[in-house]
Amino acid sequence: MTAESSGSSSRLDRIEAIVEANSLQIEANTREIGELRLSIGDLRDSINSLRAETAELMEANQLLVQMFSQQQSAFLEFRRTTRQTLDRMERIQKQHGEEIQSLRQDTLVLQQQAAGILNYLFGQQNNGGQSPSSN
Repeated sequence: MTAESSGSSSRLDRIEAIVEANSLQIEANTREIGELRLSIGDLRDSINSLRAETAELMEANQLLVQMFSQQQSAFLEFRRTTRQTLDRMERIQKQHGEEIQSLRQDTLVLQQQAAGILNYLFGQQNNGGQSPSSN
C-alpha cells in the first residue's frame, strides 16, 4: 500500500467510524424523541386533568361563595329583626314602667282616699252615727 492509499484507508476508516457513531447517536436520539413524545402525551393528559379539576374547584368555590353570601344575608336579617325586637321590647318595658308608676300613684291616691273614708267611717261610728257638722 502506498502512503496515499494508506492515508485514504485511514481516512475512510475514520469516516466509517464517524458514520457508525452518528448512526448510533441517531438511534439513541430517535429513542429519546419517542420517550419525550410519550412524556409530552402524559403531560398533556395531566394538564387536561388539572384543567378539569381546576374547573371543578372553581365551581365548588362559586357554590361556597354563594352559600356564604346567603348565610351572611340571613345573619344580617337576623341581626336586623333581633334589633327591632329588642327595640320593641325596650319600648314596651318603658311603657310598662310608666304604667306601673302611674298605677302606683293611683294606688297611693286610692289608699289615701280609703284612709280618709275609713277615718270618716270610724269618726261616724265614734260619734254615734252623727255627722261631723252636727257636733
